[in-house]
Amino acid sequence: MMSFWPLLGVPCVVLVAGCATLHPVVAPTGSGAPSCLQSGACLTAAQAGLLAIAHDPQLNAEEARLVLREDAWHLGLRAWMPKLTVACGDDERVSLYGPDSRTMTLSARIDQPLWDGGRLAMSRSLERADLAVAAADHERSRRQVGEAAITAYRSVLASRARLAIRRASIDVAVKERAIIATQMARGLATANDLSDADVQLAGMEVDLAQAATATRLAEEELIEALGLESMPELGDELSLVSGYPAIDAERAADIAAERSPEVVAARHEVEKKKAQQRSVATSWLPTIGIVASAQASGTSLPLTRASWSVGLSVDFAGPLASGGSAATIGGEPPCDRSAQTQYRLAVLPDPAGMLNAPAAAIDFALAEQLLAGLMAKARRAARTAVVTLELAERTRNAAARALELADARAALEVFRASIGQAVHLDVVQAELARSEKAIDLVDAAAAMVAAARELEKLLDLAPGDLLRDTTVHASDIEGAS
Repeated sequence: MMSFWPLLGVPCVVLVAGCATLHPVVAPTGSGAPSCLQSGACLTAAQAGLLAIAHDPQLNAEEARLVLREDAWHLGLRAWMPKLTVACGDDERVSLYGPDSRTMTLSARIDQPLWDGGRLAMSRSLERADLAVAAADHERSRRQVGEAAITAYRSVLASRARLAIRRASIDVAVKERAIIATQMARGLATANDLSDADVQLAGMEVDLAQAATATRLAEEELIEALGLESMPELGDELSLVSGYPAIDAERAADIAAERSPEVVAARHEVEKKKAQQRSVATSWLPTIGIVASAQASGTSLPLTRASWSVGLSVDFAGPLASGGSAATIGGEPPCDRSAQTQYRLAVLPDPAGMLNAPAAAIDFALAEQLLAGLMAKARRAARTAVVTLELAERTRNAAARALELADARAALEVFRASIGQAVHLDVVQAELARSEKAIDLVDAAAAMVAAARELEKLLDLAPGDLLRDTTVHASDIEGAS
């Protein structure tokens, strides 16, 4: 009767191998919401960007995959260690006419690379470079998600400011319309004056409805970007009066060329191409390894026969020739000894492989050129961003002066109407003009904040850090010099 005891090891091996997959890998679920939101406090623009990043499922999945790739890279150190293989077998034959036979074997084999020509180190360097490129891509994705939330946040602030202006303006117009109606009842105003006031008021109501719609849409966009169910309380306000310190354009250009996310990603790509070039350049070096094995066999337990062998191998592979040699010694105690040598050579196995090194050099040179181009582009973009910020601040200052004049004109019309030198319809028109100038100021302030944010992104600064980071302030640089 045949024995199947070796087959019992198959489920055990499968079970042990499968245990490596039983540890669950749980992707982040975006629970890292800012503490101020969790405690019920208001939300700033910078925290809105962090919250949007924490609640983005695709970013969470990418981050989990990056963690797995990092762990796999660390586990790759196993390749330096010996490889142990254990095998057992049972060969049993039942013959109809001859004698039955049975052979049981148990063997062990150790493979140990002594030198691989630096291939493993190069491979790990290349994997490390790939991880750096993937991390840079992931960081760019994070920035894009965060910037979208910050833009939506500031759009809500600007929309709310416009809505507040429209509401205040229509309140003034309603009061003036009521005065005109009273004057018409007393014969001090005509029906045309009241009709003109109604027309002006209807136009202002349309503007108010449009501003309310725009505010609602901006809030919905922010809610979606943050991954929330309702609108949180916002802690920032759109400042209409504060400005930015003078920025040193050349210092900003140097920092942008160093810190710009695109430049950082290109720098990682250069390191990757450099690792690929080194790997191709050393691919012809030979590999040296040692193999040791031992085997015991017999017809029953305990096993009565044994054999062993130890071998040294040298292998090489190149575009013009490949081959190797091996020397093995062994024995079968107590008397038998053996020795064996092998040589092999293949001529012109891959002539096209001679072109791999020039191709890798071309890729590396291209990556360096792209990096230099991106650094120059970052410098130009930083200088342009500084000029754009200065122009946006000038526009904001001009809009502020225009609003001051409109405020004075509106106050003058109110005074003239109170002494009978102007009709109250003029007050409505002056208020309408004042509200338009106020909205122009809001737009100019929002454009200035957006220009500052563009410069902050080039300098790898958080929202609002342009005011606090003195490394690019012209006054601080001049004082240090």
